[in-house]
Amino acid sequence: MLSKFITSENYLKQINKIKGQNNFYQTKEWLDILSRAFNIEVIYIQTIDDNQSLLALTPFIKTKKGPFNILGSPLSGLYTEFLGPIFKDLLSDHKKEKIIDSQHQLISKSSDYIEWGIESNNLAKTAFQESLKRFKYTYIARPSIVLDLTIGEENIWNNFQGRARNMTRKSEKSGINVKIARPTSDWIRSYYSMLEQTFKLQGRKVPHPLSFFLELISFAKDGKAYFFSAEHEGEMVAAAIFLNANKRMLYLSGTSNQIGMKLAANSLIQWRAIQKAIQEL
Repeated sequence: MLSKFITSENYLKQINKIKGQNNFYQTKEWLDILSRAFNIEVIYIQTIDDNQSLLALTPFIKTKKGPFNILGSPLSGLYTEFLGPIFKDLLSDHKKEKIIDSQHQLISKSSDYIEWGIESNNLAKTAFQESLKRFKYTYIARPSIVLDLTIGEENIWNNFQGRARNMTRKSEKSGINVKIARPTSDWIRSYYSMLEQTFKLQGRKVPHPLSFFLELISFAKDGKAYFFSAEHEGEMVAAAIFLNANKRMLYLSGTSNQIGMKLAANSLIQWRAIQKAIQEL
């Protein structure tokens, strides 16, 4: 078994051949957005067996902090839930473990800090745990709220806490109108300006650059991203961006001004997003 670095062109060619399940974040389209927006390097590794057959592909994000080489699949703070390897179908846990070991041996030679991040229900979870335990990685769980959309709108609504339902009703009665926006660069700049004010109230700066949000405009055209705008008396008072990641509606980012906060506009946005996901995903 051998792991080696490959070009992005080779990765794109190979990903269409491997009979494994790749996720939204492992697409070259998403990785290119990260590269451009965050000024980082994306590198790619393939693992092959003794017969030169492809076993796995893994994208890694590479950057530097001072003199230190930082590598992750993915790295924290880049709006990327998980990456990790794309395995060939029907590999045993033992074979997956060997692949992770092989890739670790390759990247550890030139990296001072390494992160791995996989989806909680990933079939390779056991292999990851065993391999990373041996190499003294620290495990950090990042739980998230997940809604099962298959139970239907009425059941989801009834499962909300009373306060959540009340806030949504309040927003509707206050005249908040939520719609899906067709994002332009002007819309994104207005959104980002509101986001800056939100962070300013917390004494912080927005950790992600404007360029990242501008890059997402292209995703709206083919349904890979939804941009929700909440308006009151014709003015945008809140907004949020959701990704359609492998038929999962993911809340990526949101903000509101003082009027939006007062009228619970974000609660209504979340509910409209859930309704949209039930209809289309």
